[in-house]
Formats: sequence, C-alpha cells, structure tokens
Amino acid sequence: MNGNVLYVSKQTGEKSTLHGNYSKTTDRYENGTATIVAQGPLVFSTTPEVLTIQPNQTIDWTGQVSADPAGAPAAGSSVQAKLVMNYNINYSRPAGGTGGTVTSTYNCGGENGTGGCQAHGGEAGDHEMVNEVGTEQVDFTVHSIKCQIRGPLFCDNSTVTLVADVYPDNNSENLVWTTPWGQFQGNGLQLTVPPGFLGGNIVAKFTIQGVSYSDVQFLGPSNGVLAGFAFNKQCVSESTAVAGISDITWAGGCPGGLVAFAPASLAPNPLLSVQNVSVTASSNGITLTNSIPVVNKNKTSSYNFQVNFGANPIESILDILGGTHCSKQGSMVPNGQFNRETFKTCCANGVNDGFKYSGNATWNFGVKCQVPFYGIPYIATVDWVASAGLNASLGVNSTIDCQVQDVCANFSASANIGGGLGFTLAAGFIQGDAQVVVAGLGVTGNYCFFPNMQGKIQANLGQVKVV
Repeated sequence: MNGNVLYVSKQTGEKSTLHGNYSKTTDRYENGTATIVAQGPLVFSTTPEVLTIQPNQTIDWTGQVSADPAGAPAAGSSVQAKLVMNYNINYSRPAGGTGGTVTSTYNCGGENGTGGCQAHGGEAGDHEMVNEVGTEQVDFTVHSIKCQIRGPLFCDNSTVTLVADVYPDNNSENLVWTTPWGQFQGNGLQLTVPPGFLGGNIVAKFTIQGVSYSDVQFLGPSNGVLAGFAFNKQCVSESTAVAGISDITWAGGCPGGLVAFAPASLAPNPLLSVQNVSVTASSNGITLTNSIPVVNKNKTSSYNFQVNFGANPIESILDILGGTHCSKQGSMVPNGQFNRETFKTCCANGVNDGFKYSGNATWNFGVKCQVPFYGIPYIATVDWVASAGLNASLGVNSTIDCQVQDVCANFSASANIGGGLGFTLAAGFIQGDAQVVVAGLGVTGNYCFFPNMQGKIQANLGQVKVV
C-alpha cells in the first residue's frame, strides 16, 4: 500500500482530499506542455488549469485530488488508483547528455566563439536542444469506508455490549455511539442501561478525515427484574436524594422499569445524632429493603470546666516571706473556661466520633516588696525595693472529624522585674522608690499536642529602664 491514501463514503458521498503545489521558472530555451489523466476513482483539478509554460516564464501551480464517490468500490473495500501525467518539453543542455531527442546544436560562445556560458565555466562550448516526451504517475489507495454494528442488540443483566466492525481500521477514537441515554466513544463498550428504558435506536458512526459512515440498530424495551439494592455511601449527613446514592441491579435483561424509593430523600433528625433509616426500592411488584445511617453533626454534647485551682502556693509563700512588706495585684490563680464538644460525623469509612476543643485561660499577677534595712521602723527608713509582674494567656480552638486535624494552643506571656531603693516616712503614710526595671520580657508561641507534638516559641528579652 502506498503512502497516498484517500477515503470515500458510498453512504454519504463524503470524500477526503489531498493538496499539492509546484513552481517552475524557465530559461530562454525551455518550454513545455503536459496533460493529466486519472486512472481509477479519482477527481482532480489544477490552478491554472492549463499545464503549459513558455520560455522566460514563472508559473505557480496548485492542485487537489479526491476520491470519486460514484466510481468508488463497494463499502468495506479498497482499490488502487493513479494520476498519469504525459509531458512534452524542450530544453537546452551541454552536448553529450542522455535522454530525449536532440533537435539541434549551438555554441554558447556565439557565432565567432568569443562568448561563454555558466555550464562551461564562462567559456564557449557546444550545447544541444532536446525534445523529451514522457510519462510520470502518482499512486493512490482509495478506501471505501464502512461501519456495521454486530447485532442483534440485547440487554444482559442491565448492560448492553456495543461492538461495530469498521473499515479500514478499528481505531476506537474514530467510532462514536449515540444512544437514547447519551453519547459514547470507543468500540467494544459495555454500557449500563438506565431504569425505565422503553427501547430505542443505537447509532454507530465511524469518521476518518471528515468522511463518515453510520449504522443503526434497535435495542428492545426492558424485560429485567429488580434483583439488588445497595447504597454507594456508608452514611449521609445532609439532605440527600436516595436515587443519587443507590446502586440498582437487574436480572434477566435491561432494567425493568422505574424504581420508587421510600423515603425518596434522607435528612438528619434534629433530635438524634445518628438515625439508622430503613429504605425500600420497588419496581414492577418487587420490593427490596436496605438501611443507612443518617448523621446530625450539629447534635452535640458538651463538657465545660472552669479553671480555678483555689489557693495558690506561690502567693502563700510570698505572704510568709514578705509579710506586711509586700503588696499584690491580681492573682497567680488562672482564670478561664474550656469546653469539649463531642458529635457524630459521616466519613468515607462510616460514622465516626468527632471532637471540638475551645476555651481560654488568663493569668494577671503583680507584687511589690519594700523591706527596710536602715533607720527607725515606723518613723523613717531606707528600704530595699523589689517588684515583679506577669500577664499570660492560653487559648485553644480545634476540631477533629473525618480528617485528622491538629489540636493546637496559642499562648503568650509577658513579665517585668525590677529592684532599687525606697524610703518610708510617717509610719508608712509617705513612701517612694527608684527602681531599675526590665520590662517587656515575653514569650509567644503555638504548640500542637495531637496527632504530633510540634510547635514554635518566640521570646523577647525586654528593655531596661529606670522608673
């Protein structure tokens, strides 16, 4: 088989086309004429139509060739064809060449031999005028395409197998099926016939290079019996149509008709976290039953606990050590509330437990101690002064459901410490001090406790100032 291939459809009259072009420039000696004839089912044309050229002329030809539907072979077969060109040309060549018939001779140096030509390196030399008559041909293969469905078509357990014999190749990309329930591409397809199918035409269309051939067969109405009813999900957690999550199987042929579901849709029960709902599927007197969990993710149970540890040992120690010389603000006892909510969640593997953690706790405490070391107590003294303060917070807000997510906490703390000298006069009614304070000591961060222990902490060393 040669490389020039054309396609034709005896059914539609469509045909493929090949295009070409040729350019020729003659010298002062050249001229010629040609004619083309087709042998086999070919149709061709050229522009310009006349294949004649004169000396010192340039012509650009374009042409095209197609299969001839009228003369093409029967569908499903091929034939060889060709274009034959008969030509008659005249040209000049250096003396001594082969081919053609020498009609005259001349010297390119002129009558006195003083000139020359390129063929002889600029020197004078003998040339021949030649007439050549001959034939050239281009071969083609013409395929008369065909598509035929293997039949008769019938359903087998809710499916139909679609196979077509196509010529000249079985490239599945070139074959498209049109059915009453959709369009499909390929060959040897196994398609599921939808419920309630009442019969209809199946069309196979083979197309190659814009040339097509079709075949059609009738697929009869349904005659199957409802045989199986299953859900393609483990559970649902929102309003859902039963038909969209059901897999129905049939025995004995095509689907046996429309299926009625009761209930037709599912929705979470506002009073229950999980409800196992029974569903029936009915068709032509056959009823099957199945059940599926319906999850209400918004139905939760909560546990709250208050952060309050009662008496704080650090404050008690300060009271013992400082006695009446220390004054406090706030408390080292953390204050806050945390909450854990539990709920049911619908995951790909079924119903799972979900958790949500939220809440925060804060600390706010300051202390200043002024202890006399010189003077008369309760009258006038010089004191050692020390002070410290802490502000801290911890917050949690994480949810664990189908996707395992991190349980993380954000925390921050800032502190200041100072020390210096002070004075007390008039039994403590008049006091003053001067301290060197390191303010802005701080720590912030985020840490995850589940499923992996990881996080980051950032510290601030603070600034020194006199107050």
